[in-house]
Amino acid sequence: LHNVIFLKRCPPSEVGKYMSLAQVMLVHLKDNLIHEITVPSKIQAYMNVGKPILIGAIGDAADLVVRAGAGIKCQPEYPPVIAQAVREFYHMPQEKLKAMGQAGKQYYDAELSIKVGTRRYEDVFIKTIAQLNR
Repeated sequence: LHNVIFLKRCPPSEVGKYMSLAQVMLVHLKDNLIHEITVPSKIQAYMNVGKPILIGAIGDAADLVVRAGAGIKCQPEYPPVIAQAVREFYHMPQEKLKAMGQAGKQYYDAELSIKVGTRRYEDVFIKTIAQLNR
């Protein structure tokens, strides 16, 4: 392929600049039982920056991306299907790509952000304390 570049590892402080250059983010998990219940943190990072996601996975991670309207899922470890999903993104209008990215960002803000997670933990602690004080 002449239009694909694989970059070497870079420090976390530089990842953001590469993410900003990408049009679509890729998450690929091997097809095995542990990955069916795994949601990699990179999904949250990709949603937070508002990028559409090509998710090659089954289970919770793929379900999250689809539920958020943030991308396209495909069967992992099967190159023809992955290639078809890449073609789908390639032919997709920019407005639809942008809408997927925005949907992911909105989902992140509403369901996955640190602020939301902190509030949920606070609610659990408050309910637990109330139960203990009865």
